Amino acid sequence: MALSLCHGQSSSTFSVITGAERMDQYLPMLEGKKVGLLVNHTSTIGSTHLLDTLISRQVNVVRIFAPEHGFRGEMANGETVLRW
Repeated sequence: MALSLCHGQSSSTFSVITGAERMDQYLPMLEGKKVGLLVNHTSTIGSTHLLDTLISRQVNVVRIFAPEHGFRGEMANGETVLRW
């Protein structure tokens, strides 16, 4: 999810809440659906990858779309990325 929300106490301090972190908003819409993710290694909620978080919440992730270096950023330039 590309949505982000900024909020804070004053104009000089704020925190960013990414769309991925707003699970209360989108988890109900994913219930009973097949889900595909367009992610890279920065797609995290805290220190946990979005994929791992969704799987732990029993979301049916059936496809992952990722850039050249794989969704965890561990693949070398030109290396074949596993398809499943």
